[in-house]
Amino acid sequence: MKKRHAVFILILAILTISCDNKPQYNEVTKEESKVIAEQHIKQMKEYEQYKARSITQVSSTEARCPFCWKFVYEIEIERIQGFDRARSEVTVKEGEVISGTFELLEKEIKNFEDCKEGGGEIKDYYPRECATQQGIIFEEKVAPLTNTSEKGTAVANVSIRSSCIKGKPGGEVYFRLKSFFQEAEFQIKISSDEYKKIHSSAGSYEKFTPFSVCQDCPEGEFSLKPDKVYVLRVLFKNPGKVYSNEYLIDTRNESSLLEKECKEDKIIIKRW
Repeated sequence: MKKRHAVFILILAILTISCDNKPQYNEVTKEESKVIAEQHIKQMKEYEQYKARSITQVSSTEARCPFCWKFVYEIEIERIQGFDRARSEVTVKEGEVISGTFELLEKEIKNFEDCKEGGGEIKDYYPRECATQQGIIFEEKVAPLTNTSEKGTAVANVSIRSSCIKGKPGGEVYFRLKSFFQEAEFQIKISSDEYKKIHSSAGSYEKFTPFSVCQDCPEGEFSLKPDKVYVLRVLFKNPGKVYSNEYLIDTRNESSLLEKECKEDKIIIKRW
């Protein structure tokens, strides 16, 4: 009997020790953990460095440990080149942060302005183009060109054709009018820029005006740079009356304007 009593006491002691060794956890709820995670993000140096504006929870999952939660947030930051958001992942275990990250997210590019602000390559075409690092191209929104050379106006015809100017590629602007005008003024711009006067000529009913396409050359009445798309405006002026036409001049290599093969004239000096 005494032996059985001793065995019972021994078993009871073992069970008591086992209960005493049971792990003790700091029981923190999911909502409490969320508050801790958001406080941690606001204390990060990146949060202040990038002038964060708001925090939005993206997801929350239960981690593989007791009273552990992983929270994912999207953070709106002050726009810097190429970035306007950040992503933060914070894991909270029993009320304490055991890991936290802060990663900038590239701005989602949806249009020309986004591409430009993100440092994309700008091409001076009409409309202007912006290319991202991935090669995606966005065009700038521009107003349609205006043209008054219609039936009932004093402008019969304005056209642009390719030509060679002293052996260099270029073109000619031809106009023919139904009535005399005192002055024809030529202006150019690229996309949304302001028009710039580049040439003017005395009044005439009909005229060819040559221009060159090259880098800083004086040939022709005016010169345009390669690899651009200009808007040319021709103003026909009389006192109290002005007609204007707008046209595109494409100076890219593949344009029809530069299809004509030009050869520079060479001066050959012969010996006597």
